[in-house]
Amino acid sequence: MYIDPVPVILPWELHLTILDFVEDDKTLCASSLVCKSWLSWAQKALYSTIEANVTKWPILCRSLTSNPTLGKHIRELALQDLPLSSIHPPHNLHIQNVRTLRIVDMDTASPIIMEIVSHCKHSIERLSLRDTSSPNEASFMSLLTTLPMLKHVDLCNNFFRSPGLPSTATLGGLSIPSNMRSLRLICDPPGFGPTCFVAQALFRHLRFLSRLSILTIRVVPGDAPLFARFLEAVGGNLLELNVGFTESVETELFRDNTLSLSACPNLRLFGLHLKLWRAARGFEHLTWVPALLSTVRATRMKRFKLAIRAQHARLADLSVMGLDKIDNVLKSDAFASLQRVLVRIVEVKTRTGVQEYIEGQLNGLVTRGLLSLHVQQSFSSRFS
Repeated sequence: MYIDPVPVILPWELHLTILDFVEDDKTLCASSLVCKSWLSWAQKALYSTIEANVTKWPILCRSLTSNPTLGKHIRELALQDLPLSSIHPPHNLHIQNVRTLRIVDMDTASPIIMEIVSHCKHSIERLSLRDTSSPNEASFMSLLTTLPMLKHVDLCNNFFRSPGLPSTATLGGLSIPSNMRSLRLICDPPGFGPTCFVAQALFRHLRFLSRLSILTIRVVPGDAPLFARFLEAVGGNLLELNVGFTESVETELFRDNTLSLSACPNLRLFGLHLKLWRAARGFEHLTWVPALLSTVRATRMKRFKLAIRAQHARLADLSVMGLDKIDNVLKSDAFASLQRVLVRIVEVKTRTGVQEYIEGQLNGLVTRGLLSLHVQQSFSSRFS
C-alpha cells in the first residue's frame, strides 16, 4: 500500500542559512519569484550594494520611486561619472541607511551627492573619493564634516578647482568631528600638483584627524615639512603607518633630515614604499631610511614593511638600498618586539642572485627568523 510521504516544512532560519550562500544577481532575481518571503530576502540582498553610472542611475531612480522601501536596504552605494548638471535626483529616493559611499570621477558638489549625503549623514561610516574634484577647500571640508559618524576615508587623485587657501572665516564655522579612525591619501601619478592641496587641507585641520589610528599616505614634493609637523601633532594615536615618497621628497629627507617617528610611540605596524634610482645622481638616496628608523620609539611595534620598486635594476644596482644599515638599526632594543619584517622588491631585471644578496644584507633578521622576502622580476630590461 502506497503512503504519501509527510511533507517536511523547513524552519525559516534554515531557509535564510541556505540562501545566504547565493551571490550572483541572476539567481537572486529568480529566487525573488518563489514566494513573498523569498522576495523580501532577495530584495535585501540585491539592493545591499548598488553601483550606479550614467546608464544605471535613471533605472535605480525609477525602482526606488515605484517602491520606496527598497532604499532602506542599500548599505553600500557607488556613484561613477554622473554629470553635474544633467542628472538631478528625485527627492523621494528614501536612501537613508548607506554606510559606505564610493564616488568616482565626479564633482563632490553634485546635487546627487548632496542629496544622498543629506539623507545618510548619520549612517555613513566609510567614504571613498577617487578622481573627484571639489570647488574649493571649504566645500571639500564641509562634505567631510557633515558626516558625524565618518570613520574611514579613502582619497585618491582628488583636487580643488580653486586651490587658493580659504579664509579663516570660511572654515571657522565648521563643526569638525573627531571620529576618524583610518585615512588613505594617495595621488597617482605622484607629484600631480592639484592633489597636493587636498593633503595640505587635511594636515591643517588636526582636530579632524586627532583620533586617527591608521594612516596610508604618499607624501608629495613640498609636503614633507607639513607632514612632519602633522605626525608630531597626531602621531600619538597612530597604530599603523604606511608612507610612500616620491624622489623629490626623498631628496628633501636626505638633505634636511626633517622627518621623525618619535611622536608615534604606539605604532604596531610601520611600512615604507619607495622607488630605487641610481646612486650616480649624487648620493645613495636610501641612506635616510636607517636614520628615520633610528627615531622609532614604538616599543610594541610588531611588523615593519619595506616595499621597493626596483625599476628594472640589476643586482649591482641594489647596493644603493643600504639594507645592511637597515639590518643594524633593526637589531637595536627599540625593535625588540618585532615579530615579522616584510621586504618586497618588485621590478628587478633578473631574480638571479637577488634573493641571496638581500638575505646576506639582512642577515640579522634571517638569524632571528623575522624576515619574509618576496622578489618579483620585471618584464622589461630598461632601468629608468
